[in-house]
Amino acid sequence: DVTQAFNMVVKDSTDPSRQYIFTNENYMGSTFTYATAVYGVSLPQGRFDISFHDKITNELVYPSFVFPVLDAPPVSCNSYATESTFNIVVPPPTRAACNDLIRSGEFITSESINDYLMINAPLVWSATDGVGGSGALTYVHTQINSGISQWIDMSCLVAGDTWEFEALYRIVDKATGLNMDLTHCDAESWDCIRAWFEFRVQNNANGPLGDWVHSINTGHVGIPVSPQLMLGSNNFATMKGTWTVTPDQANLADKAVLHINNAKSGGKVILDNISFIRL
Repeated sequence: DVTQAFNMVVKDSTDPSRQYIFTNENYMGSTFTYATAVYGVSLPQGRFDISFHDKITNELVYPSFVFPVLDAPPVSCNSYATESTFNIVVPPPTRAACNDLIRSGEFITSESINDYLMINAPLVWSATDGVGGSGALTYVHTQINSGISQWIDMSCLVAGDTWEFEALYRIVDKATGLNMDLTHCDAESWDCIRAWFEFRVQNNANGPLGDWVHSINTGHVGIPVSPQLMLGSNNFATMKGTWTVTPDQANLADKAVLHINNAKSGGKVILDNISFIRL
């Protein structure tokens, strides 16, 4: 997840004094949803615990998703680590960081949008477009797949848990600054803004992106609820929905990205107060 920067700690399982910290993340230089951050390490034969820690507090964390990509083994030796010789340490799903799956959902400062990625929707922070003149995330819907995304912390997902998504939104005419007509959105129209999950299973043959697994992807976890936006109004409307984690989503998937997209064509989208709370 290119929006997060943690220390990766590699510790010899048989000799804890042998511990190495890696701080140089390779960001792909993009806010594109499918860009990937990479940590690189060469390990000898042995058993290793790999964990991630906050750079300031040293708290055990998890960078949304983690998966190994092994280079070809060295030609000149046979003493090297394999995927079976290291263990990725996962923090418990009961920790405070898992109370809300969304990071920076209130857009208090301009740095808030650094936790979001996009597809054909350059993100802009507004200091006054939010609820009551507060901060908000904005983008202009220019293409069918324009929208924002955030990778979800997979360590928080437990099969059977139910989560509630909610977000406030406006979709405004760029010329007038007033709301566009979304009164048709009571049904799950594909012409309406919505939130949904995309789950992927890592396949090294397909590189860091992995494979999109249609069978475990969700439908809409958040859709517009009444009252809908009316033409010429200036209020916020609500997207809302619940989602129960399936065993495959919790245990088979390697990563999950939440998308918010498919707004009214040509409109400026304003988002505020996004949350995804465990019930």
